[in-house]
Amino acid sequence: MNRLAFLISLGLTLSPSVAAGKSPPVGEIEGNMPGASGKTYKMYVPPSHALPTKPKFALLVYLHAYRQEPRIRDDWKRLADRNGIIILAPHCAREAWFGRPDNPNIMALIEIVLKTYRIDRRSIYLAGVSQGALQLFYLLDEHPNIFRAAASFLMSCPADVSLPAGFPLYMAAGVQDKIIPIDHVRQSVERLKSLGVKVEYVEHPDKGHNVPFKLKEIWDWFQRVAPRGKRKVMMR
Repeated sequence: MNRLAFLISLGLTLSPSVAAGKSPPVGEIEGNMPGASGKTYKMYVPPSHALPTKPKFALLVYLHAYRQEPRIRDDWKRLADRNGIIILAPHCAREAWFGRPDNPNIMALIEIVLKTYRIDRRSIYLAGVSQGALQLFYLLDEHPNIFRAAASFLMSCPADVSLPAGFPLYMAAGVQDKIIPIDHVRQSVERLKSLGVKVEYVEHPDKGHNVPFKLKEIWDWFQRVAPRGKRKVMMR
């Protein structure tokens, strides 16, 4: 499938130049989720992507929480502009993420974006909040070598998920959380560490299921522990 066909499958609004086979659209984009009728994803592509001399971009995939919509905040866009990041926010196929059954839809969208835009495949990062973080773990379990590093907020790692030794993972939780008990999170952190996963775990003593997700801090952490373009293949 050529680039134009990919863009049409994404449901993007094509400008005359894109329809002629030139540069894909930049800025904030909304399109149809593969395999999820009536659901739309959001994406932000820095305008500098249109410059042919610009180095390849990193890709950051953000998975939303339960009953939320995909979003890309203005401060995220500014961060993306400064650092050469394309931000992709998929939408769950139903009212919630369903784990492994949702993986093919997300991966289909990621692959289309990778084939449409100038992205360094060694620089794909993953972040999720609450139920989006649950989906994050199932994506990592089935596709560990796709992602450079990941950040999970407000979720424990399921017992049937295994990550490769050496994988960089940030986990944040609220001690007062009544939805995801802190003991479950702590136990999953210890299990992941026993597998050799490089977990950085942060507890917020005064927070419940409301630990703030600050993308700039997560991006800075990604670049400290797993710099873009320097990925090593990890084995289970």
